[in-house]
Amino acid sequence: MAKTSHLLPFHILLVLFLSRISLATTANVTSEKGLSFQLLYSDSIHDPSLYANLTTFQRLERIIQSSESYFQWLRRSSYNTTVIRPRILPHMGIFTVVLSIGTPPGTKAFTLALNTGDSLTWTQCIPCNPSFPQTQPMFDPSKSPSYRFLPITSPLCHPPYQIQNNKCIYNIQYLDQTGAVGFLSTETFTFHASPPRTIQSIPNLVFGCTHSSHMNFVGEPSGILGMDRSRLSFVSQVTSQTTNGSFSYCLFRPSTASAGILRFGNDIVMSGPLQRTPIINVPNSNRYHLELNDISIDNQRLHLPARTFEVTEIDSGTVITRLIRPVYALVREVLVQYFNHFHLVPFPRPPFDLCYHLSPGIRRFFPNMTWHLRDADLAIHAEELFFIVEHNNDFCLGMVPDDHLTILGVLQQYNTRFSYDLQTNQLRFKHEDCSDDMGNL
Repeated sequence: MAKTSHLLPFHILLVLFLSRISLATTANVTSEKGLSFQLLYSDSIHDPSLYANLTTFQRLERIIQSSESYFQWLRRSSYNTTVIRPRILPHMGIFTVVLSIGTPPGTKAFTLALNTGDSLTWTQCIPCNPSFPQTQPMFDPSKSPSYRFLPITSPLCHPPYQIQNNKCIYNIQYLDQTGAVGFLSTETFTFHASPPRTIQSIPNLVFGCTHSSHMNFVGEPSGILGMDRSRLSFVSQVTSQTTNGSFSYCLFRPSTASAGILRFGNDIVMSGPLQRTPIINVPNSNRYHLELNDISIDNQRLHLPARTFEVTEIDSGTVITRLIRPVYALVREVLVQYFNHFHLVPFPRPPFDLCYHLSPGIRRFFPNMTWHLRDADLAIHAEELFFIVEHNNDFCLGMVPDDHLTILGVLQQYNTRFSYDLQTNQLRFKHEDCSDDMGNL
């Protein structure tokens, strides 16, 4: 569809998303209010043979390279009341989920990039001009009897969404000069389960029907699945039907094409002692913020001054954990002194700042780290704190400094189940072998 007067002007600025990790091809409804999606690394979807000849660290390098653009723009992105500027880079993004939109004869299956930093779920719709190439046919709203425009009286139709020609319009503008423009609409979403399990359909979900797009997607995905804390996000909308306002994931290192499972609602199983910390409200942000108070290395606290960390995030879109520079400098100093006892000489190995040659037997002496959050301690085991560069026989600290942000990235989330509860604004977590979760899909 050519640009017409009922669409907002299409000024595009940036976007962010994640670590070339990608989400699955099957969704299983395993309980009355539950849903599960298998996670895969995105490269394996397009080329399953790619992973066969890569070491674990080489796979990590591919993920890191992809997510760096996401992070560089993360700190620069901003919001205002007239356009949507999500802090996620979709073409880097890349948890994906397969689902269907519409009802017969207009039902279509789509692969959407899961985006924990965005609210709106959207896909390209016929007619769409300009558009990006996608593998699946575009959604045709004229062929689905359940398709409706979102009424302009809806409480969800408010800034940054606008009313034009008696329709609610969105204009997503990303800072890399990509974006999407279209109508807020409602439609039935269907999640396909593997036999003998059933198919679950949820009617009247609000999504964006995009009629003009400039994105860097090619083939897949065909849009975004918004998963932030706002009222419009997917997890918020389906709270009463499926999710109980909660979702979780348990990731493991990219030694195979699989990455873990994304679970919703009653499909989340966490037994035994759990750590719990509040998700903090930050003005003008629906991302997942935590209160970090101190750090320990080898069970020794650093005794950082109060309010050292103004804002700390947990993010599935940032691969390498970021520490604000003064804290990183102290962490680095403690680790250098620690490894001096083993006569190891530090050196940088981009993107990492602190690396060592792997001397015989040193791995059993790797220290651990603990993040002391409000009411909880997040243990970062040595296996997740340091990463082995197999082909060079080196190891590196999986964290880097940043001038502004502290973010718990994917590298330090491996083998810990994180459960996000949007109803209680609480993050629960527990260390476990995430590869065991694959047998429970």
